[in-house]
Amino acid sequence: MWKYIIKRLFMLIPVVIGVTFLVFFIMNIKPGDPGRMVLGLDASQEVVDAYNTKLGLDQPYLVRYAQFLSSLLHGDFGNSWYGGDPVIDNIKQMFPVTLKIAVLAIIFATVVGVPIGMLSAVKQYSLVDRIASIFAMVIASTPSFWLCLLLLMIFSVHLGWLPSYGLTTWKHYIMPVFVLGANTLGICIRMTRTSMLEEVRQDYVRTARAKGMKEDRVIIKHALFNSLIPVITAVGTNFSLLLGATVYVESIFALPGLGNYLIKAVNAKDIPIVMGCIVVLAIATVLINLLIDLLHSAIDPRIKAQYVGPMKIKTKKEEKTNG
Repeated sequence: MWKYIIKRLFMLIPVVIGVTFLVFFIMNIKPGDPGRMVLGLDASQEVVDAYNTKLGLDQPYLVRYAQFLSSLLHGDFGNSWYGGDPVIDNIKQMFPVTLKIAVLAIIFATVVGVPIGMLSAVKQYSLVDRIASIFAMVIASTPSFWLCLLLLMIFSVHLGWLPSYGLTTWKHYIMPVFVLGANTLGICIRMTRTSMLEEVRQDYVRTARAKGMKEDRVIIKHALFNSLIPVITAVGTNFSLLLGATVYVESIFALPGLGNYLIKAVNAKDIPIVMGCIVVLAIATVLINLLIDLLHSAIDPRIKAQYVGPMKIKTKKEEKTNG
């Protein structure tokens, strides 16, 4: 198992190199002159050129990328081209906010979605099943940015029940968490229902019922537990996507998180901030996928056997010989 974990951690290296190379290239061909953006329209061209030279923009693209990788190996993300403050310090303050919102969204989607999906499967083709299926389909296909604006208009502008920006009280988390978790909620309901329907038709479920086991125990202990693997995969994959989805959610709700920090840096073409945020998000995505695989192995021993290798079963004769 440890060899598998170490192997997956080493996969961070090509992932980070590939993602950062692509983003670095896109940011460099993006229109805009950083020196002109920082110094303003009134600055002379000589001053702007001198500032760009100070930033290293006069050097070739590959040389600047190699310098970025060299600094990254030393844990240095550089300084912002505008404020001059270290990027790593700002990321340390803002990433916990983004991670907290994403975790709350996943918890909300799982706690609400799994019971609804389980109830929908148990009561297949009933009114409850139809309502749950329609709700899951609608909420999974609703664009998140449109849902943001809709909730703001209803609960902040018209009703005045919820604040529209910031993270001062628990009420500030309600709309961002719901918007981020809405798509995952719909997927979780549909995946739980589908997996449960497959499991309740298995032979071991019929055997448990034939032995007189209570229906709620059959559903919860056997069918639900074995149907969690595809649900965990779907939820884990969406958790990785939520870290990227926080970009526009934090921007709309004016949250002090990494997403809002990133989108401002992209608009200003502040490459050190953009690269620092991308590296953190790439590492977080790989670690989340690793955690999903470990959860799979904890739930299903068959998956664990693929990681640690087939277990050698000793016969009684071998045990006596060794003994």
